[in-house]
Amino acid sequence: MPIPATWLERHRQRHDWALQAFDRFVHELAPEISDQVRRSDQVTVVVYGATQVGKTTLILDLLGLASSTRDEVARVLRGGQAVGKSATAMPLRYGRAPDDNWYIGDDRPLDEAQATQALANIRRKVEQGGRQNTDLTDILIPGRLFPTESGTALDVDVKLIDLPGLDARNRNEQQLVEQLARRYVTVADLVLLVTQASSLGFLRPENLQIEELAHWASQPVRFRVVVTSCFSLSSVRKHLLNTSFDVQQLRQTMISEIETLELKIPPRFADNLYVLELGDSARDLANTDLEYYAQIAPVISEFRQQLIADITDASGPFSRLFAAFQLDGVVQGQMSVFRARYDERKAELDKELQVFEKQLGKHYPTLSDGPWLEKLEYHQTSLDEQYTTQKQLGAVLSKLVHTECRALFESLFEGSSIKVDAETVSALQEALEEEKDRLKELCQGWTEILNELFERVAMDNLKDPLSECVDRLPPITFDDRDFHAIAYVLDDYSTDSYFWSSKFKNDRMVLDMAFRKSQQRHASLAHQNFIDGFRTQAARIEKTVSALKAQRRSVKEKVQHLQDHHDALSTLQSELDANLARMTSSLKIAEHFERRVNEAFVKTLQKVKTGITKGPTAMDKFLAVLNTHLLINEAEKLYAGNPRRD
Repeated sequence: MPIPATWLERHRQRHDWALQAFDRFVHELAPEISDQVRRSDQVTVVVYGATQVGKTTLILDLLGLASSTRDEVARVLRGGQAVGKSATAMPLRYGRAPDDNWYIGDDRPLDEAQATQALANIRRKVEQGGRQNTDLTDILIPGRLFPTESGTALDVDVKLIDLPGLDARNRNEQQLVEQLARRYVTVADLVLLVTQASSLGFLRPENLQIEELAHWASQPVRFRVVVTSCFSLSSVRKHLLNTSFDVQQLRQTMISEIETLELKIPPRFADNLYVLELGDSARDLANTDLEYYAQIAPVISEFRQQLIADITDASGPFSRLFAAFQLDGVVQGQMSVFRARYDERKAELDKELQVFEKQLGKHYPTLSDGPWLEKLEYHQTSLDEQYTTQKQLGAVLSKLVHTECRALFESLFEGSSIKVDAETVSALQEALEEEKDRLKELCQGWTEILNELFERVAMDNLKDPLSECVDRLPPITFDDRDFHAIAYVLDDYSTDSYFWSSKFKNDRMVLDMAFRKSQQRHASLAHQNFIDGFRTQAARIEKTVSALKAQRRSVKEKVQHLQDHHDALSTLQSELDANLARMTSSLKIAEHFERRVNEAFVKTLQKVKTGITKGPTAMDKFLAVLNTHLLINEAEKLYAGNPRRD
């Protein structure tokens, strides 16, 4: 950027080197941090707090409004509401009118009644949800309501913004308050956190409602705490009446009270705490206990003057840069928030996991304690295998039951033709006994042949289950009724030899018929047992498959539940690691902010000093000398405000 030719322009740009270094610095930070240091072009001061803690009264008091005229101001600002109700329903910026009229948001002069109605209309729109924009409403108070001379008031040109209370009852108003807070509080150069002495819990991070405000105690450049209605507390009054006190003593007393809420107040923030008694509360003290009020009035006045001077100083051109010097504390605070969130959420997940694992222990007593996810996954795999096998087995059994396989069993019991070595009765009797023995043996072990068959043709995973099904088939009892007639005939012979071959052939034919009939009988019994047994087992397996299906679904849900927990823990850890890594990067950047400002200053100074020797005219050289002194003077102001150099 070229050096301006005129002194006016040089003077106007005397801060640019620092502000430009600040802007470059902000863009390199993590979003969570940059949002806390990025500011609007105009220096702003925001008053933030709950409803009815004295925010509006504080602003009007700081602006120097005459106490004798505050009733009219209060009536107008309430917009027709009863005493004790919040006066602020939208973001307001107060100022002093150039004449004796009210001005509400435009250039149209209003009297008291018109101004009251205008604010009532605005409030009605907010409560009915008709107004959702977050633009400021300027209120210019008639000049006649201010004292003729007031050297103890805040300059009305300071952009002092009054926001609605945090605990608005109207839902539409609550939504607007949140939008307003995020628009104005997060970018304000100075934030006055206002609370009553009886409600110090407001200062706890969880009650401030905006995450960016959680680290107020670590940013003394940007935050002030104003405690109202302190002196009117009976406990405070009793304490102060019995002892001498000053501003610093009262600060330390109030800080001790705040720290009982597990809020740590760093020593460098101590001077940022102001204790005031305002409005009706102060007037009541003055009217009811003049002696006590006379004792505390000087302290209240000193607090007030310090606050006015503090706000004025904080509205200087370097105020936003001072916050950057404290950014390491902000980053550390943000890291603490991330860790606290992680610890809180992890504790919740761990507790939920313990409860769930305890339920698993009761539901699956056969599974030993240990890594439940691993054990349930193994159990699920086992159930899947059982389900698949049982389903296939049931299908095979059902198919076999409906398959025509009578011929198979007939062939199983069919024996070879009778072999008789001689035409004797004993030879036929011996053949009969051999066939009976053969059939008895088949009745006892006919299922072994089925096992051998399934062993050859069944799928590997079905061989053992099919063998178990075969083993459960009901046994066959040998029945020799088909042999009774021929056995009786043979037993009736008195001699062993046949005299007639035709008689031998006839007995042998009858015996063959008995063999075939008995074979068919037992083949039919085996076939029926096969069908009945497999049908029964198929029905049982169908129920088993249904039960396994339900078990698989239940285990799958529990595995998913466990997996979700583990994934949530893993995600939580990853988020923490990522957040801390991002904050660590911002912390390194923050630690080098002063070096960057120094480099920007040196670079600008060298550029200006070059004009002392190389200026084209004597005037340019003279301006370069003045500009050099101007830059050095501004740099001294900047570094004097660096809280790290306290």
